[in-house]
Amino acid sequence: MKIHEKIRLIRQHKGWSQEQMATYLGMSLNGYSNIERGETDIGLARLEQIASLLGVGMSQLFELNEDGNSNNFYFFGANSTNSTNSTGTNKGNSYCNFYVASNAPECDYLREKFELREQQILNEQKEMELSYLKEINELKEKEVTYLKEINELIKRQVGS
Repeated sequence: MKIHEKIRLIRQHKGWSQEQMATYLGMSLNGYSNIERGETDIGLARLEQIASLLGVGMSQLFELNEDGNSNNFYFFGANSTNSTNSTGTNKGNSYCNFYVASNAPECDYLREKFELREQQILNEQKEMELSYLKEINELKEKEVTYLKEINELIKRQVGS
């Protein structure tokens, strides 16, 4: 499967129109349609933008099976193509539903990888919030110090 076919497949799986993709990417509908038809060579920067928007890694767009085709995509989310179980097959494409337990080892691996990355992002966010709170606390302490100095100056002025 060629990259432009993978992009179309993932977009369709997400239920997005070509118009939505073009808008999200800041390009014309015709320009985006040319990408999905394979009529336009995609630059690396644009490909990274598309992969990020679709929520897949660049490697997933380039992966090949032994026969030269990549037929496995793993999507996490409640809107998985087959919502009755965790892994569905549709024209050779595998779908993993993040919210349902799975017997497929590749889904379990990807689920664990996803959860680990999610935890890393949460930890990074907590660290940033702690940093901001420390900064706010330091500013509040300076404010208290300045208010004490102002209060002392007022006391001296009133006392004189």
